[in-house]
Amino acid sequence: MSEHPMDRYLERYLPPDDLDKVRENGEQTRSGRTSPRNVPIDATLDLHGYRLSEARVRLGEFLGECLAQGARKVLIVHGKGSHGSGVGRIRQMVREELENNGFVGATGHPAARNGGTGATWAMLRRRDQRSR
Repeated sequence: MSEHPMDRYLERYLPPDDLDKVRENGEQTRSGRTSPRNVPIDATLDLHGYRLSEARVRLGEFLGECLAQGARKVLIVHGKGSHGSGVGRIRQMVREELENNGFVGATGHPAARNGGTGATWAMLRRRDQRSR
């Protein structure tokens, strides 16, 4: 039987203490491990009301603070964008910044009741696990 890809992800990016906490509190995958989607959120940033340039700076500061504090999962609330414009500029910037940050692993959107596509969660890697 082959190992599930989520098992490799969790072992790589979650310290053993967090894995145990997640197993106790979160929903489990087919392999018996918890999905990153169900890891508790450690910190939240709300970018409503910021201009694009201000939001970019604030996001960088927020991620730096979270990494320094050892946060594992963060939530960025960016909104869905202006009416009729499709994807909002801040939402798009958040996605690009997260994709280009070596300390960010998996990302996704929370359930609709928790913000849906108006927010993005991100798993943070420990400094020694930074992708190159």
